[in-house]
Amino acid sequence: MTRRTSSVLIALVALLGIAAANPMALLEQLMAEQRAHVHKPGYAATAEIPTDTVTDVPCKDGKALDFACDNVDLLAFWPSADFGGILSMDPTGQVFSGNSDVWGWTDADTGTEIAMIGHANGTAFFRVNDGTDAEYLGSVVNTAAQHAIWHDIKTVNDHALIVSESAPNHGMQVVDLSALVDAPAVPAGTPLLPDAIFTGSGSQHNVVTNDDTDFAYIVGGGLKLRTPIGGIGIASECDGGLFMIDMADPLNPVDAGCYEGDEYIHDAQCVTYAGPDTRYTGREICATFSEDYMSFVDVTDKANPQTVGRLGYDDTQYTHQGWFTEDFRYVLMNDELDEMRASNVTHTRTLVIDATDLTAPVLHHTAMRDGTDGNPATPSIDHNNYTHEGLAYQSNYTAGLRIIDMDGLDAATPVWDEVAFFDTYPADDAATFNGTWSNYPYFDSGVIVVSGIGEGIFFLKLDDAVTSTIE
Repeated sequence: MTRRTSSVLIALVALLGIAAANPMALLEQLMAEQRAHVHKPGYAATAEIPTDTVTDVPCKDGKALDFACDNVDLLAFWPSADFGGILSMDPTGQVFSGNSDVWGWTDADTGTEIAMIGHANGTAFFRVNDGTDAEYLGSVVNTAAQHAIWHDIKTVNDHALIVSESAPNHGMQVVDLSALVDAPAVPAGTPLLPDAIFTGSGSQHNVVTNDDTDFAYIVGGGLKLRTPIGGIGIASECDGGLFMIDMADPLNPVDAGCYEGDEYIHDAQCVTYAGPDTRYTGREICATFSEDYMSFVDVTDKANPQTVGRLGYDDTQYTHQGWFTEDFRYVLMNDELDEMRASNVTHTRTLVIDATDLTAPVLHHTAMRDGTDGNPATPSIDHNNYTHEGLAYQSNYTAGLRIIDMDGLDAATPVWDEVAFFDTYPADDAATFNGTWSNYPYFDSGVIVVSGIGEGIFFLKLDDAVTSTIE
């Protein structure tokens, strides 16, 4: 989410000298604050959202409870209060709630699936089971002096990496996920402590990983704060670029280098490349998204990362995030502010980038969800999108989870075909920062985990009739 203001900068600078030297003591302090303050919602859920956990609600006649849907069933919904995502404190003492990123991990030995969701004062962990009987395993607390809802999570080498942009001394928390495989279910809000904290970076917008190489890449690191108009900033690690970290020994992360060629990088995906541009086969390539453009960066040599190619585009407002298709031919990219600010962008817009030549990426297709192509018209903002087994899974804020069949991208006239959706925000589809932040579609069980900013965590399942038609 884009959220860079001068008032936040002032608050962060004021807190710069406050460090969490004793996580256990800070944990005790945070729990005392949790008891002492009245909970007040920040991102308020709409009236239609259940206040208790609900399970096993099929999508029938276009609805699951009050959630509009098509070909997606609701396995379970847990409201924020049922996993502790109800407290956050800004420097003035205001208390508010909210949720952010989700991710997942599967134990290679047992097949146990663990889901994670960032929330106001930490990161909650669930054992997924079949979705309908998910179990809450506790929350790793935000051990920084300041709390905010913004947490992002990835996994590498059987460990979760947790970062937070609005907590200047948060560091990168490291959690051993194998310890949670057989952990007992616990009451809402039960605290956990990270197994390690990488303090080489203070605050971070996000972290991305490459399991093939056991590397992590912090993006938007330090206290680099920018606005979509003009930019506000102070010095930070790698100037907000790719901060490379060797995670071969996960409890002892090692600073491995920097890539500053794109200045502030908001998000990225780093892969071992196996696509059509055979010059880069086997190289470690990062697709980066840097507010005004996207780039491909070769980070194989951590001491000498190189810009490979770069692309700008029309009606740029805030180049936010993107993801390779599984054949590496395309990147599906979103601009987080175009639906709000660009006069030519009237509805949800996805930019499909042709990455056949990494040195010269081009805009292949613009998918505008304005109803003219047979898909529902939605004015909502697009946020995070991922690709899996021929489908794109898009978290489009107020329009919810949208699932796209990508088979038509290669047609002479590219086809953008929505095959399923689940609207996590019944109130409206307006271009506002409400609804779903992100999703995780990679569990072998088929359970899709989706976060609702003011709502909670959703466990969903795509209809088998849809998956059976995808090549």
